[in-house]
Amino acid sequence: MTAPVFRSHALMSSAAMPASQTPLGVNPAATAPETALLTPDWRPFAEAILAAVEGCGWAGWRVSAPAKPGAGPAASASDAAPATPDQDAAHTTAQASKSGSAEPAGANAATVPDADADADADADDTLSVDDLLDQIEAADLGPLLPPCPPTAKEPATLWRPKAGTLLSAVRIAATFGNAEALAAAFGERGAVTLLATGSATLDYAVKKTLEQIVAEPALWPDVAHTLELLYALDAVRTGSPERHRPLGGLTDKAGEALEKGRALVLVTAVAGTAPREVRDLHPRVCVLAPLDRTMLAVLLDMAYPGQRADSALAALPGSARVSRLDPDRATLALRAANPEAAVRAITAALCPPPTEGAGWAEFPLPKSVRDPLEAMIRDLRDWQEGQIGWRDVARGPLLVGPPGSGKTQLARLIGQEAGIAVVAGSVARWSSESSRSGDMIRAMRAAFATAAEQAPALLFLDEVDAFGDRARPRDHNSAYTDYIVTALIDLLDGFEGHEGVVVMAATNHLSKLDKAIVRRGRFDRILTLPHPDFTLLPKAIRWQLGADLPDADLSAVAQAALGMSGADIAAAVRSARGAARRDRRDLTLDDLAAAITEARPPLHPELRRIVAAHEAGHAIVGVATGRARVSTVALAFDGGFTAASLADHAEDRPLVEAHLAINLAGRAAEQLIFGRITTGAGGAPESDLAKATRLATALEISWGLGESLIWLGPVDGGEGHLRNDRSLRARVETHLRNAEARATRILTANRKLLAEMSATLEATGVLSGPALAALLDRVVLEAAASRAPEGVMPESHNPVLTARQSVLGGKSFGQGRDTGHAGGHDQMPDISDPDLAEDGTR
Repeated sequence: MTAPVFRSHALMSSAAMPASQTPLGVNPAATAPETALLTPDWRPFAEAILAAVEGCGWAGWRVSAPAKPGAGPAASASDAAPATPDQDAAHTTAQASKSGSAEPAGANAATVPDADADADADADDTLSVDDLLDQIEAADLGPLLPPCPPTAKEPATLWRPKAGTLLSAVRIAATFGNAEALAAAFGERGAVTLLATGSATLDYAVKKTLEQIVAEPALWPDVAHTLELLYALDAVRTGSPERHRPLGGLTDKAGEALEKGRALVLVTAVAGTAPREVRDLHPRVCVLAPLDRTMLAVLLDMAYPGQRADSALAALPGSARVSRLDPDRATLALRAANPEAAVRAITAALCPPPTEGAGWAEFPLPKSVRDPLEAMIRDLRDWQEGQIGWRDVARGPLLVGPPGSGKTQLARLIGQEAGIAVVAGSVARWSSESSRSGDMIRAMRAAFATAAEQAPALLFLDEVDAFGDRARPRDHNSAYTDYIVTALIDLLDGFEGHEGVVVMAATNHLSKLDKAIVRRGRFDRILTLPHPDFTLLPKAIRWQLGADLPDADLSAVAQAALGMSGADIAAAVRSARGAARRDRRDLTLDDLAAAITEARPPLHPELRRIVAAHEAGHAIVGVATGRARVSTVALAFDGGFTAASLADHAEDRPLVEAHLAINLAGRAAEQLIFGRITTGAGGAPESDLAKATRLATALEISWGLGESLIWLGPVDGGEGHLRNDRSLRARVETHLRNAEARATRILTANRKLLAEMSATLEATGVLSGPALAALLDRVVLEAAASRAPEGVMPESHNPVLTARQSVLGGKSFGQGRDTGHAGGHDQMPDISDPDLAEDGTR
């Protein structure tokens, strides 16, 4: 690498000075030679950059120099760290060099030149005003002016660069090596370069540093063209009606630079977060080299010259991710009085102590969620160890679940288990300071850039449904929704493949998401995280208890807690601990049981019998039709649920009609045993009756499995057609009546089993495992001849739509709760899943 020509006043490290210029207060015999860590070939360029920005208000401050050489660090001005004698010598040497003086640093380190004496020596014979006044006073005219007090000498000062300035200097120098290489990379006529700093907090310092380099003749050759330096965001015009044109979305300044052929450098934190208008220019992407241990050693040596920063750096653990040292953390660390203390602060920032207590392995998760997440964690570990490439790392999932199911906590646990940083963001957080769309998008870009800076990292987008859906009915907020959803998609696409960053999102309402957000390629997996079922509840309670009640059998309290969310369980545990503290004793299992009972009182005995029959009816019809595999039937504090997975069959009309019968089996069981039907099967949008209605409507208007092949709309909201279409309403009514009659026939054939299973469920509260299997093995299966529906509707043999993936195969149901009076009966799987795109992908 050819060494560039630098200004004569470039800063020199104390170890590189001649013996005559050894800093005051440093013993020459005790100063050991610099190690290779402190003398990379790019260090002269870094020192020249610091010399070029010295004195700039944005780059640093002037602080008081020590009062006496060799007396130790003196108090600094403002909040800057104390300056050392070596800093005094280094910076005073630079000042002497700038002024053209060849006098050693030690000669002037503690004194300020007497400007008045120099002026007297150079004065000519012409009388000055002071001389005239002296003559008048000598003529006995008396004093004309009061005597001036003696002037105090101004204290000596040192220039102390900011942490961001040091980071910019060493990273620019390490990336390009010398000034010629920098000019060749940026100064070519017509070149458009996207410079990625890797840190949003470093953009300003890098841009200002480059501006100073370009203005310095010794660092910017005459042969290089003048640069136009802009932030990438400032090169784009927001809200321009001509954004469809290649250059229509650019500002006047950026457009003029392109038209005149000037070299254009656009500064951004991460190339993937740059506006699409910038990426459409197909710029050359230049990424500043991430901070490494060599750069950090040079930075510390510049901040603490002559104090053997390389020796201090040896205390930094090898596992520390030096690249994560951002300007803010560096600023806090460099407040220290010596490099040893600075390295301790850096270690605390980059290597936090491990979190105590339960972790990933103990967190209650269903197998369908844990397995893909563990595969992603393994991929991240293998990538960090260099065993696989980034393209082979599993992409982040979209977590779907009700409030309190632990989605946010899961992101933190994944970060801990994989050993990566977690950066969280949401619409609420990004719009907290300003609701203007431009400010929010700027905050979004900063979050993506922060994740890239902290890589490897997990970027967690919480409550992603708050972005809205561009396909919803138009209103006064539609333009805002269009703008921010498009910006999010643009960021996700631009960020795709950014090495070291996994994007994961969470939502309570999958149906409210824009379909473009959830398509494959942005989130490859959609994982449903329900409230813990009977098998996971003991583990969920144990998670919240921590070290309390280590040997207690939690099965009984788990049964009482059926239907509770993780947040509900956490509240019950806090209440139980509070009760124990009030009595000045340790927590007991009775405290926990009492807290759960208080929060979730059990069902009334009469209602318990009705719900038990309702749930048993669902389970029996599911098995009898051969369409469901039931794993658990249970009673909860607000109703009951039946957990099952659907058999893997083709999605044709027989499957839809069987599913209708399963949905309405609870009503049929109530009528068969008690001679009346309660409101528990209806009411809420997720009730049995509501889902059956949506399913039967979709059969007629969306899937082409009914009387007509005309597509009238998507599954989501299709029931709205029933209000104005009497013919459709009649056909849907027929489907529902036939399904309920079919369920009644099946339950009549299994009436004795229905009564026995209802009584057992009422007594025990839960049926699962061998006990449930023994009961279901006695189910009389539906005869093939009896499956045809009764009524006027003809049997359709239309093939399943081949563009749709399997909606029902292997999908679990029954984890949620209804709010119906008969106790929140199960939520059977809904073939009319509104969260599926038209092509069957999520």
